[in-house]
Amino acid sequence: MEIEGIIEALLIASETPLPSGKLCEIIQNIEKEKTIAQKNIEEAIQKLNISYEEENRSFSILQRSQGWQIVTKPIYYSYLEQLFPEQAHKRLSKSALETLAIIAYKQPVIRNTLEEIRGVSCDSMVQKLLEYELIQINGTADLPGKPQLLETTEKFLDYFGLLNLQELPQEESSEEEKPPATN
Repeated sequence: MEIEGIIEALLIASETPLPSGKLCEIIQNIEKEKTIAQKNIEEAIQKLNISYEEENRSFSILQRSQGWQIVTKPIYYSYLEQLFPEQAHKRLSKSALETLAIIAYKQPVIRNTLEEIRGVSCDSMVQKLLEYELIQINGTADLPGKPQLLETTEKFLDYFGLLNLQELPQEESSEEEKPPATN
């Protein structure tokens, strides 16, 4: 069997993303005479995606924060939303996005810090983000009252299509070179 077909079958059957290491392990357990490296997995996935694109398929394989996953292309979202209304991508309000951005860049962060930055109470936004599982409570701060520490989740990374937090957009530095001082 070809590695591409094996990977495709595993990804179709899996309800969760599969990391390259797990794919290697599964294939290696059956194909004992072959040496499978993560590089082989990534090359096979690239070949699959090229063939999907050439065949104008409705899906592709994407690397998520937790591994590889077959996903449908965004152009088909409105159709899938009709089929799975309970899983519809929840749209976030501007306030929720602002709150989420602060948490993402300042994490772990306490509510008081959120409110100082935003200038308004963030209780309802934090509650909504917790319900959407985009943030989570990860312990308490060593401050009076032991306020909860908030941070983003794996679901946050998937929601925004990020592999890790280092992929968050960074502020562009606007430092221009200054001309040398003259006397």
